Parts: sequence; C-alpha cells; structure tokens
Amino acid sequence: MLRCIIHGFIIIVKKSFINTQMLTPKERIPNYLRRRVIERDGIHCVYCDDDLTDKEVHMDHVIAESKGGQTTYDNLQVTCRKCNLAKGVLTESEFTDRLRTRAMNILNRIGSEK
Repeated sequence: MLRCIIHGFIIIVKKSFINTQMLTPKERIPNYLRRRVIERDGIHCVYCDDDLTDKEVHMDHVIAESKGGQTTYDNLQVTCRKCNLAKGVLTESEFTDRLRTRAMNILNRIGSEK
C-alpha cells in the first residue's frame, strides 16, 4: 500500500495500480522545435482555426505520447488550450469525428427549432 496526499485528501493506493509515467514530470518541448511547428502551422489552432496571437499556444502530439508518439516535428501541431485538452489521447481522426458529430447535432437542433 502507498499513501498519497492529493489536495489535502489522503488516498491509499496499491502499488500495482500506479503508472510510473504519471509520476515523472513531462519534459518541456524545446523552444526551437516549438518555433518550427508554429512557423509551419501558423499561429492558429489546427482544429478550430482560433487566432492564438494573444492566447496560450499549445503543442499537441498527433499521436499521443501515451500511445507511443514522439516529440518530433512531424508529430506536433499548434492547438488552442480548449481543443488540446478536449482531444486528450484521442487520435486526430477520432477527435475530428467527435467534433463533426457535435456540429451535426447542433445543426439538427437548430433546424428542428424553426
């Protein structure tokens, strides 16, 4: 058993349930690589096309690190905070399918209200 204190709460966890990757701090993407990706993608989110000039720019791994994706030029893309956190570990196609489904549901709802 292992005791963890999270935000003032004591949680008892079996050692076998702990993923050691979660305990090690994530390395920051090097500035030269961030600049190259921003030069390639521009300063707009690749998903929602939001202008990130005065906002926080996130670097999204196309293939999530947890699924074996590397921190390379070809596996990074510019996203806004909202899209990056919503995508999580989904693949790019899974995420865009989810966005498309949400958009269709909204359009259907708007169409049925008229």
